[in-house]
Amino acid sequence: MSMVCRMFRRNVCTVAALLLLPALMCSAELHPLYAQAVTPVPSVREPVEVTTKEGARLISSVGTVKLPAGIKIQVVGTKGEDKLEVVVTNIRGTVLRSATDFDDRSKGVAAGTAPVAPTATADQKPTADPSRAPLGSATQTSPPQQVTAGASPQAGRTADPGGADRGSLDERDIPNELGILANFRLPLSAPARTAAVQYAASKDRWFQLSRGMSEPLVSDVSSGLVDQSGWRDRLILATIFSWLGTTEERCIAALALRPPESLHDFRMTPAQEKTYRSMVTAGVNSLDATFRNEMCMYFLGSDRSKWPRGKASVGSRLEAAPLEAMLVKKEFCEALVQSVSEKDYLPGVFMVLQDLYKRFPQDFFEYQNLAIAMAIVYDVKPPTDWPHGQVKDGLLRLTTEPWVELFPYFVRKDRDKALYADIKTLPADILKFLVDAPIPISELEWASNNVTTGRAVFDKLYSSIRYDIERLRQGRFDWEAGPYSLESIKRMGGICTDQSYYCYISAKAKGLPSLIFTGIGVAAGHAWFGYLRADGWYMNAGRGDEPSGQAMDPQTWQVISDTQLAFISTRQSGSTAYQYSRNMLRLAFLPVRELSDEKRRRICRLALESSPEIPASWYAVAELLERDAGRTIELRSHYRSMSDQFSKQLDIWAEIQRKLARLEWASGSESRAKAIEEDLLRSRSDIALDTAREILRRMQETQDTESVLKRYRKYIAEYSKLGGMTFYRVAVPFVSDLIRSGKTSLALDVLRDSTACIPSDPDSPVRAQYDAVHAWLTKELKRRGAGESLGDEEQKRERRRARLDTL
Repeated sequence: MSMVCRMFRRNVCTVAALLLLPALMCSAELHPLYAQAVTPVPSVREPVEVTTKEGARLISSVGTVKLPAGIKIQVVGTKGEDKLEVVVTNIRGTVLRSATDFDDRSKGVAAGTAPVAPTATADQKPTADPSRAPLGSATQTSPPQQVTAGASPQAGRTADPGGADRGSLDERDIPNELGILANFRLPLSAPARTAAVQYAASKDRWFQLSRGMSEPLVSDVSSGLVDQSGWRDRLILATIFSWLGTTEERCIAALALRPPESLHDFRMTPAQEKTYRSMVTAGVNSLDATFRNEMCMYFLGSDRSKWPRGKASVGSRLEAAPLEAMLVKKEFCEALVQSVSEKDYLPGVFMVLQDLYKRFPQDFFEYQNLAIAMAIVYDVKPPTDWPHGQVKDGLLRLTTEPWVELFPYFVRKDRDKALYADIKTLPADILKFLVDAPIPISELEWASNNVTTGRAVFDKLYSSIRYDIERLRQGRFDWEAGPYSLESIKRMGGICTDQSYYCYISAKAKGLPSLIFTGIGVAAGHAWFGYLRADGWYMNAGRGDEPSGQAMDPQTWQVISDTQLAFISTRQSGSTAYQYSRNMLRLAFLPVRELSDEKRRRICRLALESSPEIPASWYAVAELLERDAGRTIELRSHYRSMSDQFSKQLDIWAEIQRKLARLEWASGSESRAKAIEEDLLRSRSDIALDTAREILRRMQETQDTESVLKRYRKYIAEYSKLGGMTFYRVAVPFVSDLIRSGKTSLALDVLRDSTACIPSDPDSPVRAQYDAVHAWLTKELKRRGAGESLGDEEQKRERRRARLDTL
């Protein structure tokens, strides 16, 4: 009964206190916007509420109520709970009006008597939570603090994207009306978004505003508010603002996390890769200048205007009007954050979006997922060997700005009902497999007009291209018959790569996302294609009996397995649990000072527990654990749990098992490491061979040559029945490692030892490759024995290898 009485007294006092608000706000000292923020409160017998100009209804209890125009109403209970203090402050915490001891002063305030300033006693202290205050605000008891951009950047993804030299932002620089940005209990209106973009663009304050929005989100991460639209809206906007505030030099460092194969003709060992990533994380200035220029040339092309401009922010390169038009759209921002990855080149992403908006403003938002897909694909130029390495230079012309023609093509075809799929309903991470065709639009038009195969049976198109068996027998794998066009392939036929390319482009012309798969079989390598059916991805068109395949993810131009693609196809992106998990991962890696690695791990675990079927949350926790050398036991347990979770997704399972084996080797647990590797060797053939290759590389670093050669011969004999798979996955990498180490003579001997896995058929492509490598090694040995010097190109290649060997 006493509890009921206390609740009644508290509510009555709160209602009475709120009745004072109109009187408190009538003074000329208040900001003009405050009058628009609050409507008159009705009489005491009616429901008491405060209505903001955003339309939100706030019913107060003892605590803090924040309004969008920068005003903060603080209702503070006293020890006896029969008195209240109402404090009205502006965005910087300055007390504008207050009323204390309601029972004694209510008549005076109502009559217009000037209320006195509050006095804080032991029983009556302001309870404002600074983390919940509007952007840049401070409580009455503490002076305004500065939002510093250069404080203790974390390593890796959590590093301060603004860099350590970005300066600071005083709250006095932030307009009062932007106080709503941090108040995630209220919806984020279009006017507020517009004001934020205009302010950040005019003063290059993207990163600072991102921090101002992020810090209150972090403080309430465990509450139920994360499911409210106001919280999610601010998280998404804070994420985009942090991208726009990132310095361009850090963007090129992110590109370095995916080094192209053309920059090193060998695969890095785990130790080299770890050193390389640490160097990249330390900053782009630590990269060798020549290496950096080669990387920019590869990814961005010869146009140096697209290269990073040092400490300039991404947002400073963009025009304010297109940015404002895009970021004011809530749905667009959600789709963008859903699609951009940490490996995307942010300047390129936003430049493509800006160009598309300026060229096609009427169609941009109707087909916004299509635009985003083009931005994440063409943020960098496609690799030089696109779509495969069996087309000689000059026979396939690639366009420099493919999105300029591709966007209107798909819009026009969609409106003409000429596409098999509804591209307006597909997300950008699916549409990226539709727009990755940097070829003249005439090729797509030809396929649109000449290919009539239906969607349900589109895989039948593969066999419609005549197979050129004579070309295969002669070992002429490269296309040599003039321009590489769909019409030429249809007329002349081709081998599996040509069949796959023809179907791959034809599917896109018809509005079907598609990709080319490659795999290595017993007799030779093989290529086939996959495309999006109405019921999901079909990845076996022309596949044959290949055990597994790999394709290229056009977002990063790196390898993606068919297992990873299947996950993209089946993910429940619309579910509440999935969205919560994604939001937690975004929050965990925002550059906020209040986020320690420990707190980031806790947030990532919330994501993991919400949707354990999502690999991203597992990888995020692993990344954070890997940073702390003292968490080996916890990291080992995490890897084991992840292996159990993805035991049926063999590609993910094998990757984690290899990580676990490396961890056991590093910690001296040799028996456990060997047991893990034995499990991998008994797994699917391609996983077993890749494991054998990794074991040989590790042995080369720690054991004598004779022991390594003995193990190599064992693997060749054990897996000889797999033929070409063993040759390409074990023999060729091992021989390449020996050549790189300067052991050319030994490499030739090792190559001869691999004949057990070479098919006896003289027309076999594997035998042709073996003969070609054997002839090259023999010639190389003779030349070096004669003292012949290397050519210019080979000298460059040797210098590049030597530089990367020092990583």
